[in-house]
Amino acid sequence: MPSYRLGVDIGGTFTDFSLLDEESGRLTGFKWPTVSADPARGVIEGLRVLAAERGLDVGHISYLVHGTTIAVNTVIQRNGAILGTSSSSGRPGSGWRPASPSRTGA
Repeated sequence: MPSYRLGVDIGGTFTDFSLLDEESGRLTGFKWPTVSADPARGVIEGLRVLAAERGLDVGHISYLVHGTTIAVNTVIQRNGAILGTSSSSGRPGSGWRPASPSRTGA
């Protein structure tokens, strides 16, 4: 039975797919437009097209790796939603502070 590994990276313009046939070692690259309003839909649509073009039964994908350039770009460009995290080792003043107005745009 064939076995495949699939890598998916959601970018701002395209979602990239890398499909590895574990038996032959053949690596196939494929691009599909990212659906900005619903990136998961772009992954599903792209996978359907990739599977149809390659005659792939998606049930034979044994390993999936997902990355998202969109998330990295959002952090780098600082244009996403404002959010915060809190972490404490139980000591007062252990590192958490509210974001300064210059960081939040307020």
